[in-house]
Amino acid sequence: MSALTPFRQTGPTVTLPTLAAAPATQAVQAPSTGELGVGNQQYVLTNTGTKSCFLAVAQNQPAALQNAGAPIVGTPQNIYVLLAGSQVTITGPVNAWFAGVCQGSDTTPVWVTPGYGL
Repeated sequence: MSALTPFRQTGPTVTLPTLAAAPATQAVQAPSTGELGVGNQQYVLTNTGTKSCFLAVAQNQPAALQNAGAPIVGTPQNIYVLLAGSQVTITGPVNAWFAGVCQGSDTTPVWVTPGYGL
């Protein structure tokens, strides 16, 4: 599918548990039909809260939980920074697992929608 195609949802929108300081204790799976038979899926991440958060995406729940955390200076991490009140589209594995945290005692609501396109 062309990268210029409007976003088309291929599974239900899921809500991450309220995100609080590390370590992440819950992860959710964003199931999708994966209908194009490709190994990757796009996801729209939506943060409707007033706090930024750090999200990990992985092929399984343990990896998502392990990777979720705020960045540490000098230690690379496989995370996405989702700014307060923002929405981004990322690419990850089909039926990916998501986990995330905020800094300190902050919390924020985050929704994940699988699909293809912009």
